[in-house]
Amino acid sequence: MRITANTLKVHWARWDDPGDYPSGAGGAPLPSHHYVEDVTGEVQVVIEPRDYDHGTEAMIEALIDLLNKHAVPEGIMRVQWDIQHVNPCMVSVTVKDFVTAKVGKPDESEN
Repeated sequence: MRITANTLKVHWARWDDPGDYPSGAGGAPLPSHHYVEDVTGEVQVVIEPRDYDHGTEAMIEALIDLLNKHAVPEGIMRVQWDIQHVNPCMVSVTVKDFVTAKVGKPDESEN
């Protein structure tokens, strides 16, 4: 099996603390930070006949391993994949859920 297309894109957003609390809790706003708001796009994977040799479960495990090694976008630590069969020889995979690796854009320098 092999990845033929990967259009996954990480969408970043910025969280800013309003810092205006009626109770006076906290002396100042919390620091702003970037976070991953969404991951869009898809990965297309060609399934070859030999990939079915060890059964469907083994093929799915191999597919998930391939995706985790070669398709996870930067800034993402763990992904839950949504796998849709396009035909017996191809699947289209999207990100169902994810966990970010850290807060902040990867290209930001540390202050």
